[in-house]
Amino acid sequence: RVLTQNLHKFLQFHGAACTTVLVFTCVGNVAVQASDYQTTQSLMSVAQLLWIDLVLVPLASAALIWESPRREMLPDGLVSQTAPLLTKRMLVFIVGHALFQLLCMLFLSIWGHQWFRCTRCPVTEQDLYGYCRFGAQHRAVLFSVLVLFQVLNVFNARKLRGEHNPFEGLLTGGLFTLPALCLIVALQVCAIQFAGKYLHCAPLDWRQWVLCAAFAVAELPVGCLLRLMPVADARPLPPPSDGSAGGKAAVSAAMERAAGERAAGEDAVTVLRQELNALQQLHIGEKQVLQEQVEEARRMAAHITQELKQELQDLKETIRRQGSLKDLQRMHDSNLPTSLPDADTSSSCTLAYPRTSDTASHSHVASPPRGVPDDEATAAP
Repeated sequence: RVLTQNLHKFLQFHGAACTTVLVFTCVGNVAVQASDYQTTQSLMSVAQLLWIDLVLVPLASAALIWESPRREMLPDGLVSQTAPLLTKRMLVFIVGHALFQLLCMLFLSIWGHQWFRCTRCPVTEQDLYGYCRFGAQHRAVLFSVLVLFQVLNVFNARKLRGEHNPFEGLLTGGLFTLPALCLIVALQVCAIQFAGKYLHCAPLDWRQWVLCAAFAVAELPVGCLLRLMPVADARPLPPPSDGSAGGKAAVSAAMERAAGERAAGEDAVTVLRQELNALQQLHIGEKQVLQEQVEEARRMAAHITQELKQELQDLKETIRRQGSLKDLQRMHDSNLPTSLPDADTSSSCTLAYPRTSDTASHSHVASPPRGVPDDEATAAP
């Protein structure tokens, strides 16, 4: 309901503003060309039209669309799908405000330069009283009055049912309305006073601004008069009553559908939670198996490393022992006799060893070799 009402507010405001601007631009240009004043500029320049289209209309439309819902909207009922987009009251709003603004703008185009005392123009273009018609200052007055008309028309566009007070609910639902309108007025004053040459306008004094505001305030009583007009508009669909059988049946059906959708949603959530738990358990199990495999691989690697170290130690010990045996064999080979006696010479073995030196003449009795038992040494060869 809020979206529908805000859309209707925007449509009636935008329709009235566009109708006024387009018709006044066309009629004003025709009037200027048909007049005796030698000027090539129209009443509404391209820069002024762009200003209205890019600054005024977006901010004012946002102020209407962003209104928050209020409790007073609940008894309005629902809007039928076959209802027209523009109601009869909206058409009355658009036509009435556009006609009023157009008449005021045409009136100011003819006599406004005298009322506002517009004097900034060449001497050749001044009238008998020294005022300038269709000059830069006169065009600034027309442009400012047109913009202020739309600013105050925003308050009228907030009401769709013929309410009398256009400011009702402004501080509770339309919190963006006042800041947006104040911003539009501030930008308009700054544009006229400091950037007038880009808009083909001249600065205005405080008296001229007051007169522009006074003309624009006339929009509020005109809006009240249009809302008081009896318009046979289509009423919205009434909400289902709790006391009727149809209303109770509709409410019961809606509650059953809501309960069924809630149960289906809870079942879906339960299934998703179970799947999530299963995936978590699977992830935990795979993680434990992987950790066990890693630990087993570490133990096997440690065992293999220990075995390799033991084998390496045994190999070193074997090599050391083989080296010792070779040394013993070498020593044994160096101590063997040079000649052995015949077996039939004597029953006792007498071994002859070489002399230790050339000067020694005595002989020595051979002692048994190292590592040979005594019984073997005494045996016959």
